[in-house]
Amino acid sequence: ADARQALRDAGLTRITVTKEFSDTVAAGKVLSQTPPEGTEVAPDTDIALVISDGAESTTVPNVQGDDFTSAQSDLQKAGFDVSKQEADSDQPKGTVLSQSVPAGQKAKTGSTVVLTVATGFNTVPNTVGKTPEDAQSALQDAGFVPQVGTNTEDPTMTPGDPDIVSSQSPSNGRRQVGGTITINVKHAPAGP
Repeated sequence: ADARQALRDAGLTRITVTKEFSDTVAAGKVLSQTPPEGTEVAPDTDIALVISDGAESTTVPNVQGDDFTSAQSDLQKAGFDVSKQEADSDQPKGTVLSQSVPAGQKAKTGSTVVLTVATGFNTVPNTVGKTPEDAQSALQDAGFVPQVGTNTEDPTMTPGDPDIVSSQSPSNGRRQVGGTITINVKHAPAGP
């Protein structure tokens, strides 16, 4: 508006304005003009102004749950740079857990979308003292395959007490998702 007004104030009225995206010139500022600034022209000369519309933005695709290679490709095709960080989770290695710019949101073309990607490892939950059902559920939720090993009678338990996990192997630490965790169960003696 300021550029158009300055041209009108100079007696020039045949002004055509177009807009273009620019990563370097702020929205609303002049990118270029024809004829160039400082050129002497007659009042009936056509003046063309190109005004910046700011940086172009693009809708960010949803890549959560995809494998990293596919997600990276989709984001690059949409015009974004991709950065990767890793995190443990119950998901297989390379699975995109989250993205720094939510799917469906507009972001500046060329900006970086950070993807958090599964390492393929997770921390084994401690299931000792839980019922076998709760232990199996906790292990499955963490991405592991539970397996019942031994099931032994514990004379210190009262008849009717629920079965409980007495030990597990491996007992803790980071393990590869999909690995087997063996739980050993103890049960109460049979009642009289």
